[in-house]
Amino acid sequence: MDPKPDAAKTNHRENLVHQALTCIEKNEVDLLVDRHLKGKIGPASLAKFVEILDKCLADEGVNRPSMIEVLCNVELAQQLQLHGLETSNGSAKYMVFHISSNLMEGLEFFGVGC
Repeated sequence: MDPKPDAAKTNHRENLVHQALTCIEKNEVDLLVDRHLKGKIGPASLAKFVEILDKCLADEGVNRPSMIEVLCNVELAQQLQLHGLETSNGSAKYMVFHISSNLMEGLEFFGVGC
């Protein structure tokens, strides 16, 4: 087997990590957003995604969040996005935050919740 493809994948992964960390460090997180999503993500939702991304890219594994933590934060980012969209068009003044995805139902089945 040729080790070059694996080395190329590792280099690509390392470049993506370095790129993301650089964007976070320079506060240029808008560069991390897909061009099709630019202008469509609320600031609070984007901030939550960046926060969890930064934690996931920690050098040491013990400093990285668990998958449950990642899922909970992604769910929160989704709720923040929905809240931001609802208040930006004036259709809702208040919103009760609750997590109700199918993924969370699976976690509740196992006795884990956010």
